[in-house]
Amino acid sequence: MGNKNKIEKLLQGQNMRNINFHFIFSNIYQLFGEKLGGFSQPKLLMTKQLSMSSLVFLLILSASTMSFAAEAPISYKQGMEIKITRPTFDEKVLMASPPPVITYKWVRNTAGCASPFTDTIAGAIGVTYDPGPLTVTTYYKRITFSTLNGVVCSAESNCITVTVVPDPTVNITGAGPVCVGGTVTLTANISGGTGTYTVVWERKLGAGGTYAAVETDNSVPSGSTATHNTSTALVAGDYYYRVVVSNTLGCAVTSAEVLGVVVTDPTISADGVNASICVGGTTTFTTNTSGGIAPTFAWQYNNGGTWANVSNGLPAGATYSNQATKDLTVAGTTANGTFQYRLIMTSTANDCGPDTSAISNLTVARIHRSVQME
Repeated sequence: MGNKNKIEKLLQGQNMRNINFHFIFSNIYQLFGEKLGGFSQPKLLMTKQLSMSSLVFLLILSASTMSFAAEAPISYKQGMEIKITRPTFDEKVLMASPPPVITYKWVRNTAGCASPFTDTIAGAIGVTYDPGPLTVTTYYKRITFSTLNGVVCSAESNCITVTVVPDPTVNITGAGPVCVGGTVTLTANISGGTGTYTVVWERKLGAGGTYAAVETDNSVPSGSTATHNTSTALVAGDYYYRVVVSNTLGCAVTSAEVLGVVVTDPTISADGVNASICVGGTTTFTTNTSGGIAPTFAWQYNNGGTWANVSNGLPAGATYSNQATKDLTVAGTTANGTFQYRLIMTSTANDCGPDTSAISNLTVARIHRSVQME
């Protein structure tokens, strides 16, 4: 502490102000506050350069009749000008030495933060690093190097964990044809992944159309389902649906598209045509039909006020063919009279009402033969 005692003795009795100094004792810095006052600006003389960010100066304190010196390292910033003045030399302007060179490298592993980081990432030498797409959970550290005068120091960052979760999977069920004005319920079945998903339903008209969102649900948990009821305002046509599932982690998947055909309702036309035959004769009732999907047909006979599907023997002697098509053939009726028939057309599409034809009357006449006696 000889230097300190020397300064205290030399400064005794001076008007004080607060200034801090680093004094060197056997290359170990000690910091203490010393009140200095009554002096002109302290004069600094650089005597040698140390490592890191300090220069060692000879401190010249000039009073009216005295001056003295003590070594003190002074911190600096890059590019800072330092004026060095000695009582017996001209004033000179010197530049502070450059700061240490800072470099980085990033390392990783897939075993965990407590495991060695032996995989150095090629080209990852910046302050930040973007790992890009990952397939497994990966752990990262950044190592910072500081180099000055050939001396390299390093420090590791904390361990950063990037957790990889599987993408969800999704498929759509419930798609099918529907008649104009009807609706079907589509169901998106979501599995895998984690957390809550945003589900966006999209639709396009025709295979060459463009998909547009028609419904969004922002809170669908993984492992659950989301539903969409198709619009009742759609005109006839081929509509395609798909669903896009995503979350805030960047996980996203788009389902395969499904087809939902919208058709017109089943319609029977050119019906209600009457026919007349003789007992035992044959006739065919013919109709035109349209609409629906995979329509089915059933011809009915009015048996005493009760409508029922045609059956051989009703009326007496009648046999039927093609009774499950739009055209019915009746033959062999032995009973005479007028008999009523109608056609019922149904469709397998959703929300398609059946269509019933107008009544067709079949008149069966018995032949009366006259016998002339001679």
